[in-house]
Amino acid sequence: MKNFSFNIEELLITDIISPSVSQKVSRIISFFSEKRIPFIPVTRDNKYYGVITVWDLAKLGFNKNTKLSSLAWKIPAYGYYELRYEDLVRTIIKNRFPGLVVTDRYEKIIGIVTQSNLLKNNFVLSIFSNRKVGEFTLSGNSYFLSISDKISRLKNYLVRNRMEEVYIVDGRIEGYVTIYDIIEKIYTFYIKRSKRGELVGETFDVLKENVSKIINFKEINVKSSDYISNILPILSSFSTIPVLNDDKELIGIVTRYNILKRLSKFYEKRKYPIYIKGLYRETHAFKEVIEKKVYESTYSLSKKARILEVKVIVRSSKKCEGKFLYKVNVNIVLDRGVHSGYAEGWNLLSTCIKAIDNATFSLIKTRKKIKKRKLRRARLQPIQ
Repeated sequence: MKNFSFNIEELLITDIISPSVSQKVSRIISFFSEKRIPFIPVTRDNKYYGVITVWDLAKLGFNKNTKLSSLAWKIPAYGYYELRYEDLVRTIIKNRFPGLVVTDRYEKIIGIVTQSNLLKNNFVLSIFSNRKVGEFTLSGNSYFLSISDKISRLKNYLVRNRMEEVYIVDGRIEGYVTIYDIIEKIYTFYIKRSKRGELVGETFDVLKENVSKIINFKEINVKSSDYISNILPILSSFSTIPVLNDDKELIGIVTRYNILKRLSKFYEKRKYPIYIKGLYRETHAFKEVIEKKVYESTYSLSKKARILEVKVIVRSSKKCEGKFLYKVNVNIVLDRGVHSGYAEGWNLLSTCIKAIDNATFSLIKTRKKIKKRKLRRARLQPIQ
């Protein structure tokens, strides 16, 4: 596997807010429009709970009183001392996440890592130094909108495709509109008031207006013959860039996601990351044994159950005669739910294996219940 050392401080964004899920949407609107970051983490009891994305906020519409708990969704959090660049890239690509959350050992939020930050690395520059934009271009006109389109269509396009901006074309590139512009307009709509301040009319529906009302008139593009290493600085500010051919004709776009997807192929394929916490006195070889056991037990299940990650948490307490009693928790994290296994004993290896088997048994049991439920529904359906 290709690996390299990197400075986590270069990747982390720490200047963020992490509100409680019990707070309302109005608490985070200004942060998205000012910082231009696609997601923020939210907490429950001061511990990491999930994330809110800018697309969920745009999809919600005008309701500022909605609680954040109704919008939050889970993405894996990484421990500060467990970060590996290839794991970050692989997880973002596999699950199409806008980024990842970094926490300490107590699940307190330290910061976030976004796709744009992952591209700010000398390793990426070295790999793509001789690769041209044309190799990464998504061809077609479906990635652009017309200047006569309504803002409502633009919003739906950005939300559906999870894009941060879309380019407006009218014979040539007129400019672009970002999802953050949409957020600003949706939540800062105009209200007619009397001199005393009472509401006297309906709110101004910005979504019915033409795109030309909020467009940023700035032409941004690259050529298909340009080198990827030369456009990476632009991709730190824009998630997509229009691509022109040598005749200056618009042929498609290049995206951060596609570049990261190509980057992930440089690493040895692993189905999902495994995190082992608490093994402070054991060797790297011992951890490899635990990882191998996890993959052997869960690999066949991962083909049907979407496993995001597996956590093995080891706790030990010293007893009489210098012996250690080990308590092991194994969590198999799926996109919908978590399956856990627990074991305790005096032998660390056998205790870990037992906990892994217990977690796997829980997952197998659930899969069987789902299969029975599907068969029952199939029998109840009338024969056509």
